[in-house]
Amino acid sequence: MQLIKALSTTFLIAVTTLLSCRKDNTTTKSEHEKLSATINIASPYANQVFKYGDTVKIVADIHAETKMHGCNAIILNQEGDTLFSANAHEHGSSIKLKEEWINSITTTGMLTLKLICIMDHDGNTCEKTQIIQTQSEQK
Repeated sequence: MQLIKALSTTFLIAVTTLLSCRKDNTTTKSEHEKLSATINIASPYANQVFKYGDTVKIVADIHAETKMHGCNAIILNQEGDTLFSANAHEHGSSIKLKEEWINSITTTGMLTLKLICIMDHDGNTCEKTQIIQTQSEQK
C-alpha cells in the first residue's frame, strides 16, 4: 500500500510539473508580432503632387511571417471621404499590390493613401498611410 501511495504521489508530481512547465517566451514571437506586416510603398512617394487627370499608380510590396488574407488600398480626402478603394484578395505571406486611380480633384489639398492588410479572418489588420498632394489647375 505504501508503494502504491508513493508511486501515485510521484506520478501526480510529475504530471503537475509537466503541465505547469511553459516555454520561454524570449525564443518565440508573440501573436502580435506574428500578425504584423512590412508594407513598402514604392509609388506614390510621400507628398507627391498630382494634377487633375494624372494617374496615381499605387505600387506596394507587403511581407509577413504568416499567411495574409489580402490588402485594401484606399484614398481619402481631408474630410475622410473615400475617393478610391481597391481590394487585392490574395492569400500568402507576400502580396504585390498594383492599382491605379485617375485624380479627379481640381483643388489643391492633401489626400491620404491608406493600405490595410488583412492578417486573418478574426479582423486583425496592419496598415500604413502616406500623404499625397493635389494641385489645382492653373488657367
